[in-house]
Amino acid sequence: MRTLFLAIAVVFCISCDVGKSQDQPVTNNTATVVDTNLVACVMSIEQRHGLSYGPSPICFVSLVNNSPTNSIIINSGILGLRLSAENLFAIELVNTNGKSVEKTDYGRKFGQSLTQKQLNDWAIPIRVWGNYSKACFEVPPAVLQSSAEIGAFSIPKAFKITQAGEYTLHVRMRLIQNRFFDQGIIRTNIFGMLQFGRGRKTPTVFQSTWLPEVTAKVQIRLQDIPPESLLSNNQTNPTSK
Repeated sequence: MRTLFLAIAVVFCISCDVGKSQDQPVTNNTATVVDTNLVACVMSIEQRHGLSYGPSPICFVSLVNNSPTNSIIINSGILGLRLSAENLFAIELVNTNGKSVEKTDYGRKFGQSLTQKQLNDWAIPIRVWGNYSKACFEVPPAVLQSSAEIGAFSIPKAFKITQAGEYTLHVRMRLIQNRFFDQGIIRTNIFGMLQFGRGRKTPTVFQSTWLPEVTAKVQIRLQDIPPESLLSNNQTNPTSK
């Protein structure tokens, strides 16, 4: 009976700690086993309009497996939460004068801090119904499938672009992971399959790892600029008579 009481007390204390941590921010994890020489971010810029993204050009971000052997990726378990682009990426657009372009309301959502509660509110409903593919992305271990698309966003939707020309897009991606301890190191898996299914409502403690920044040149055409931005530019920069 005494042992049972002790076990209940320990579980209760753990639950209290988890509850208290829900509003805590998701911190950067400096003990990650992700080798950024082997798992790297890449992005491509495409001139296409998508209803799910917004006006062109669209930035597509992927993770690339640069491992010379499959075993490194398999053992590391490179999985991440399949969140929206604004929760996964920090972005900046710079013009030829080296000045940052102002962000739109949508663009200011990128790179904001996240709390444990925000991630659990997103993850638990998916986990309860066992929607593993909706919760996680995985960097393919096979050499013939060396990259995995992570997310995409519209550049004109994220920035207040008023002039055509060449810009430089800066993107950082954070890999959001679960704090699983395995022989003293933090693994990068988010969820094991055993954590999915009905009733899996236990809050999880998350950490994030910012991957190295990547950049790409972006050509903004006149037709890429939203009409309201062109109007604003004409009002602030009237033509001389």
